[in-house]
Amino acid sequence: HFLLPQDGAYISYENPLCARWPSLDDGTPVPSQVYFRNMSFDETEKIFRGTIEWQQDHGTTWQGCSKWIYEMKFDSEYTCIISGGVKSIHVGNGLDEVDMSTFGA
Repeated sequence: HFLLPQDGAYISYENPLCARWPSLDDGTPVPSQVYFRNMSFDETEKIFRGTIEWQQDHGTTWQGCSKWIYEMKFDSEYTCIISGGVKSIHVGNGLDEVDMSTFGA
């Protein structure tokens, strides 16, 4: 979800089906809204970049991940993500980024 520039952007886990997902690694439920940090948006290329800082913002990891690094390229009308992906940084894996998910074709 993208808000006004001063309010940032977040991933929503508010859908009741999200309650089926595993808890954070310390046993607490996944927050209903998880905000991006280090955001940037290239208006010309329509690319959003941002990180989810599990360890830093929530004091724990989720499924061993301390951070997710997002890059999403939108179509010309902003109706869908046409490319990009998510990389994760796992605890005990140094700063090595691991491909977690790919968007688009």
